[in-house]
Amino acid sequence: MRITGIETLPVSVGGGYDYAVILVLIRTDEGLTGIGEASLGGRGRGVLGILDHFAELLVGKDPARIEHWWSEMTRGTFWSNGQVIMSAVAGIDVALWDLKGRRLGVPVYDLLGGPTREKVRVYRHLAGDTAQELVEDAHRWRERGFTALRYGPLAAFDEQGMSKWDPQKSIVATIAATEALRDALGDEVDLLLDAHTMFSPAESAYLGHALEPYRLFFYEDPIRPLNPTSLRLVRDKVNLPLATGEQLAHKWEFQPLIEEELLDYLRIDLVHAGGITEAKKILAMGEAHGQRSALHHASSPLNGVACLHVDMAVPNFGIQEWMELEPLYELFPNAPRAEGGYVVPPDGSGLGLELDEAEARKRPSRDAPLPSRRWPDGGVADY
Repeated sequence: MRITGIETLPVSVGGGYDYAVILVLIRTDEGLTGIGEASLGGRGRGVLGILDHFAELLVGKDPARIEHWWSEMTRGTFWSNGQVIMSAVAGIDVALWDLKGRRLGVPVYDLLGGPTREKVRVYRHLAGDTAQELVEDAHRWRERGFTALRYGPLAAFDEQGMSKWDPQKSIVATIAATEALRDALGDEVDLLLDAHTMFSPAESAYLGHALEPYRLFFYEDPIRPLNPTSLRLVRDKVNLPLATGEQLAHKWEFQPLIEEELLDYLRIDLVHAGGITEAKKILAMGEAHGQRSALHHASSPLNGVACLHVDMAVPNFGIQEWMELEPLYELFPNAPRAEGGYVVPPDGSGLGLELDEAEARKRPSRDAPLPSRRWPDGGVADY
């Protein structure tokens, strides 16, 4: 079998979201097509340029050599690799795994070693700008059977929080909201807080320490994870499980955090960090240190399903983030949905996911920038 063409489809999320989901279609001379995703919200046009380079490299080649082509794309060049390049690598990699499974007639998780579980536990996101709104939304999800719920800092994502950022105000509001959630839900629900890298190390350590009595499942992205020394400051002062990694691009960026045991949950984003091939390696590194998976999923059902196949195959699974952006489900008619706090991959070979190409082509996108946060003086703050 040979690759005859690689096509990229930057598709609008829709429903008020201007961001592009970048779909990658690898076609072959046997009539099979593998689908992958290379989305990088706000930087999608850069990813498309790298995918154009990779298409020239791979057309005419054997798609079965997944590990070889992964190395060629990442190691076969002088330049180091950031998330723009690694998102493009991920789109190719996921599509090649899908293609291999389709050709062999087996699901991807079988190719990865077979299932280690029957279903995947997921968490959903709470909506609300006040503690009361978070509590009301939490009760709605709890009634639907979900036992793990994530929320973000308060006084952080509203207009005031984005244009005149006040971390102290956010810390106070977030502590109060966490107390309200734990009091309302009792101990039967796991709470996850995503600090979204918006606090300084000292601020994040203060917030995390204050939240210890409320038994968080994990404290996510307390700071940007590129400086292990700063993350160590938080680690030493906070007695909560830490989760981070969605801003990291490959195993070499994860390596110091894993080896110095600065995190407990690996927040790998398959479509930003080199795809399925790299995720398996990062998780194997983490397994030796007692660290578990918590794969990041904030894009299309394709990314979600790719995560599910990895979740099904690894022994150190922890929990799975889960999004169901309704406009994107129109493109994937058999995409799975979470029920009672769990989800399973769709039946079928490869990823098992169907794509409505005709519908996808009706929604082209040039991508859109992510939001920007500002200090009261107009300076740029971390988002």
